[in-house]
Amino acid sequence: MRINFSELNYDNLYPLTLKLENGNIYDGRFTDMRVDRGSIPKGLYAYDVRDCCDGEPCEVRSFVFVNHMGTLITTAPIPEAEDGDGYVVDYSFSSKEESDL
Repeated sequence: MRINFSELNYDNLYPLTLKLENGNIYDGRFTDMRVDRGSIPKGLYAYDVRDCCDGEPCEVRSFVFVNHMGTLITTAPIPEAEDGDGYVVDYSFSSKEESDL
């Protein structure tokens, strides 16, 4: 089941920073829901985060079918997610006040 972006409650979006294998770092807002890509407002991007089966994010992709951990909403594209090279080596959830999204 997918949820419309407009139905997401701000309190259910958690700031998440991902560091990828190539050293690039991306910040965004995370929800454990699948977000309908057609409902994403212009200027925002949505990517799926894959769970490593241990509760830890291990990959960010355009679409994840198996082990879907949630959706990351960003203000900038993540080219590695499009190319299949979005392997996560580190991550952190921060307080909602620290995010600019």
